[in-house]
Amino acid sequence: CTWFELARNYGSIIGAWECANYLLERGSLRISFALDDDPFPRLINDDGKTCNDISPGIADAWHKGVRMLPLQVKESFPGWGSKAYECALACIINYLTLIPKKGSYKRLGWTDSSAIEDRKNALKWLVPAWSQIIENMSKSLGLGLEHHRSLVEQQAVVCAWVEALKEESLNVGEQESDASTSSKRSADNKGTDQEQPAGPDQLIVIRDEIPTTSDRDDRMLLKQYEMLQKPLPFRTLPTLEALFMIRDKLKNEFPWADEAVNTVMSELIARRRHGVLRLGMAPVLLAGSPGTGKTRFAQRLSELLETPNLVINLAGMHDNKVLKGVTRGWASNRPSRIVELILQSKLVNPFVILDEIDKTSTDSTRGGSAQDALLDLLEPGNAQRYQDVYLMAECNLSHCLYISTCNSFETISEPLRTRLRPVYFPGPRPEHTPRLIDGIVRDFEKFWGLPSGALTISREQQEKLIGLSAREIKAAVLEMLGSIDEQEASWLH
Repeated sequence: CTWFELARNYGSIIGAWECANYLLERGSLRISFALDDDPFPRLINDDGKTCNDISPGIADAWHKGVRMLPLQVKESFPGWGSKAYECALACIINYLTLIPKKGSYKRLGWTDSSAIEDRKNALKWLVPAWSQIIENMSKSLGLGLEHHRSLVEQQAVVCAWVEALKEESLNVGEQESDASTSSKRSADNKGTDQEQPAGPDQLIVIRDEIPTTSDRDDRMLLKQYEMLQKPLPFRTLPTLEALFMIRDKLKNEFPWADEAVNTVMSELIARRRHGVLRLGMAPVLLAGSPGTGKTRFAQRLSELLETPNLVINLAGMHDNKVLKGVTRGWASNRPSRIVELILQSKLVNPFVILDEIDKTSTDSTRGGSAQDALLDLLEPGNAQRYQDVYLMAECNLSHCLYISTCNSFETISEPLRTRLRPVYFPGPRPEHTPRLIDGIVRDFEKFWGLPSGALTISREQQEKLIGLSAREIKAAVLEMLGSIDEQEASWLH
C-alpha cells in the first residue's frame, strides 16, 4: 500500500484507486459494477452478498483520488490511458455513492450530516472535472455514442441522488423536529387526544389550526381536512427485485423509450439499494414530441409502484387556482388539487403528473402565475410550508412525487427548468406499433372494467395503423372496437 500511496502523492490516479482497493481487500470486500444494468456500484462482502458497511478509511482513499482530478484536468490529463480514466470515474462514483454507515465518521471526528454535505458541496467543483473526463475519455479512446451517452446519464443520475441525499437528511431533521414539537404539545395537552405524534414513517401535513368560517358548507368541507392534522403514512419503496421487475415491464411496454426508463428507474433503484425505504424521486421533466406516450408512461409508473396519481393539465392555465386553491367566499372555492389528492389517498407522497408544463401561461394578471406556484411546489424547502389559500394554512407537500411533460423547453422559465431533471422521451417507431396497440387495448379493458384479453385487434387491423402517432392509434383503435362489421374505420379514410 505504501507504493500506491507514493504513486498517488505524485499525482497518479491509478495509485489512488489501488490504495482504496488494498483497503477493500483487507476488509474482505470488493466492488461490483455493470453500467448497462445500474449506474451505481455495489459493495460485495466475502459471502457474495451486497452490503453497505464501507469504512471511512476507504471513503477517504477515494476522496483523495477525487481531489487530484481538477489539477489533472488543468494539465490536460498527462499520460492518461484507458486505465487512468476508468480509475478516475470509479473514484468519483464510489466516493459519491458509497458512504460509511451512520456513526462511522465519529472515529475521524466528523459528523454524519457533514459527510453528506461534503459530497453535496463537492459537486460544485467536481462536476466540471467529471464532464471533462467523460469528453476526453470519449475522444481519446474512441468510445461509441451509446457508451458516451451512458456515462453522461450516469453522471446525471448520481448527481440527482446526491441532491436527494441532502433532501433525505433534511427530512430526517424535519421528522426529529416534528417529534420534538409533538412531544412538547403532548405534554402541554396531557390528558387530551387533540394531538398525535408522527411516527418515523409518518408525517403531519398541516401542523397548525385551520381557521374556521361562519359558512355552514365551508365548515363541513373544512371538517374533512382535519384528517391532515393527524399522522399519515408514506408509500414505501418496493424491494430491489420488484423494482427490477417494474423496470423490465416498462421497457417491454415502452421499448422506444428505453433510456427514459433507465434514467427514471435508476434513482429509485439507487435509493432502495442504499437503504432508503420511503418512495421518493427528484422532479422529472419528460420532453418529447406530442403523442409519444409521456403521460401514459408517468401513469403506468405510478400504477406499477402502487401509488395514486393525479394528472393536472397545465395547457393554457392562466391562474394558480388548481395549484393554490380558491379563496373562501367564491362559488367555486376549494382547496388545492394536490392537497385534495393527499386527503383522498391518505398518503403524503402520491404522484402528481404536471402535463404540458411548457404551455402554462406566465401571465399573472388573472390571479397568480401557475409557474410561480410550481416554483414553490418543486422546491422542498418552500413545499414544506406551502400555503393553501382555501384552508388558510401551511401544508407540507414536500414529499409528493412530480413528473412533468413538455414538447419544448422554450416557454419554460429558467428557474422552473433548474428544478426539473430533463429526460428525453422519443416517439415510437413503426416496429413498435403492435406493442403500442397492446398497451392501448389493455388501458381500455381497465377503464371499462373488462377482464384481460376481452378486447382484441386483428393483425389486419394492426397493419393499417403502422406509421400513425400514439394519439392517432388510440382514436383509430376506439373506432375499430366500435365498428360492428369490423370494416376499416372511416377515420382512416
